Amino acid sequence: MIKFWQGESLMNYLEVLDQLVREYAPDHHNLTPETTFEELGMDGIDLVDFMLKVEEKFDIVVPDSKMLDLHSIQDVLDMISESTGQEEKY
Repeated sequence: MIKFWQGESLMNYLEVLDQLVREYAPDHHNLTPETTFEELGMDGIDLVDFMLKVEEKFDIVVPDSKMLDLHSIQDVLDMISESTGQEEKY
């Protein structure tokens, strides 16, 4: 299911996340919402570092307890949507 958020499209979010992911998986191409962190070769430390950059880039705060629920790019997109209070549209 492709999700769009008020004001910005999924593609804009993916472009930003793709730039951040390239620091951890420079050879990965075609980032999609279904891409998992395991596919990217990211371990727990990489994920925490990545999410700190996501928090900074999107001006959000992700509780440590919710980081355990992040397994894919879609999970991050949902977290951004939830944290910014933007309404999801299907």
